[in-house]
Amino acid sequence: MKKAITIFILITLICMLTYELYIIYQNMPRQPKALLVEQKNSDLKPENIISNVMQFSENMRFNHNTISYNIASDCSPDEKLRMESALLELSTKTQIISFKSGDENSDILISCSEIKLQKDENIFIAGEGGPSRYINNTIYPVILRGRILLYSKSNCQSSLVEMHELLHVFGFDHSQDDTDLMFPRSDCSQELKQKYINKLKELYLIKPLAELYFKDIDNITRSGKYLSFKVTIVNKGILDATDVNLSVYAEDEKLNSFDLGDINLGEGQKFTIENLKLPSLDTQEILLRIESKNEEYDYENNVLKASG
Repeated sequence: MKKAITIFILITLICMLTYELYIIYQNMPRQPKALLVEQKNSDLKPENIISNVMQFSENMRFNHNTISYNIASDCSPDEKLRMESALLELSTKTQIISFKSGDENSDILISCSEIKLQKDENIFIAGEGGPSRYINNTIYPVILRGRILLYSKSNCQSSLVEMHELLHVFGFDHSQDDTDLMFPRSDCSQELKQKYINKLKELYLIKPLAELYFKDIDNITRSGKYLSFKVTIVNKGILDATDVNLSVYAEDEKLNSFDLGDINLGEGQKFTIENLKLPSLDTQEILLRIESKNEEYDYENNVLKASG
């Protein structure tokens, strides 16, 4: 009986020692090994908008369809009326863009001046307009703020000068067609060409969304049961992404989720993790997944797969 107890204790000790050695083996330091990374191409292109209309930056737009404006107090009642007539005309013809009066933080700031600027001999600039702030590293370059400065009253009955500067705010460049109101020199017979209306309709029918993806993936390594990585997550969409999380999965099991907060349009977030413990040495597939409540243009590039 005593011998049997001794054998049982010995076997128990051997089992315990074997288990301890196994645990030590599982967690002992190892030479870091770079993992093979697979991801969907994140070079998402804008929808194919065919147009012969030149813009300062191709397909630039505001990221909303109701655009606020503010007309400064230095504009006369007649100048204000002409400007509002141009806004109404563009809204009516596009049927998708609308305008609302706002304050000094509005999307478009409009002011007037008695100063006349001479560009070349006998050519005077009636006004200036264009995007004063915009972000160009997004799928569609986003206009953040536009400005219009009207130097002198037009002799035309229509709001030709005001419309000319307004279209500059929407990113449209000058035309070489002298019958086009975007021609550099104004003539009262010039027209608002349908191509501008078509371009605006095409752009503003596209729903503004966020677009998160992995960029600058560095040092995804594994040392035994421990995972380390450095990644940069970028929002290439035209809306801010809120409550963004980076989750790590191993063999379909969620290991951890990291709160990245908000990632504004055109901005990125660098993230580093060291020695995240995996379930076992046998773990073969690891997924990094960008998760948020935001609707995006493409979800497939939110996943990065690492193996090896």
